Amino acid sequence: MTFNEAERMCERIESYVIGSIVKDMKIDSLWIGPTNWDEVCEYMNSQIQKGQEATLIIFKDKSFSVYGVSVEKLSGDVPRHNMINLDNYEKMMCN
Repeated sequence: MTFNEAERMCERIESYVIGSIVKDMKIDSLWIGPTNWDEVCEYMNSQIQKGQEATLIIFKDKSFSVYGVSVEKLSGDVPRHNMINLDNYEKMMCN
């Protein structure tokens, strides 16, 4: 899906996904990123270095997905962020 389609999906599902349990993970937030997992690191680095608008121009022809983010508090100061692809969430909930 395009970035704009992913934004609209976030708006539709946010109110009932945040705080819910999906595949044994409590969803704390939503994140939009490349569908191709190999491009996620490049996408995140570009957002930090160039900003979101420039990054969206660079990735304009790429497919985006909506991810649910679960923050797991581990011992120590660094939390672990687990992500799950929610592109089919609405279809799963209808079945």
